[in-house]
Amino acid sequence: MSTYPNRPSPAPRQVMPSQRPRPVRAEQNTNWLLFGALGVIAAGALAVVMWRLDVQKQEEDTGKKVVALLESADQLIQENRDDEADAAAHKAMELMPGDVRAQAVIDRINTKRDLIHKKKSAEAGFSMMRAEQLEKENLKAALEAYDAIRADAATTAEAKQAAADRAKAIRDG
Repeated sequence: MSTYPNRPSPAPRQVMPSQRPRPVRAEQNTNWLLFGALGVIAAGALAVVMWRLDVQKQEEDTGKKVVALLESADQLIQENRDDEADAAAHKAMELMPGDVRAQAVIDRINTKRDLIHKKKSAEAGFSMMRAEQLEKENLKAALEAYDAIRADAATTAEAKQAAADRAKAIRDG
């Protein structure tokens, strides 16, 4: 027998869960999470800034290329090399879509072509009128005038066809 006044029970004593002592967790250092998150945010911001600087540099290089192409197109227009100028202006338009400078160069080329076409048409009309006048006076001279119109490289295709038709009509009767 034990001399101790309270006899040990064969089963452990049951304690209500709210009365049980809670285990104490050691304090965890979470500063590394905070600094890690701040580091990721800073790295992301730096990456965005570097990307923007790279894009800005590419835009500047593209702008310089466009300016060079447009300057060469202006020189080609002055040298009457319209097809090459048109190709350079379209290349500039591809590099920087919607650029008003490139569109202005293309419009200048088209205006120049229209003026040349109108001038050729007017010259061809004058030659046809002179040949028709000769037709009334001298058929042989009229035929030579129509042949000259057809042989002239600067004459439009419509005027060449009209001259060929008139010459055929004179020869036929």
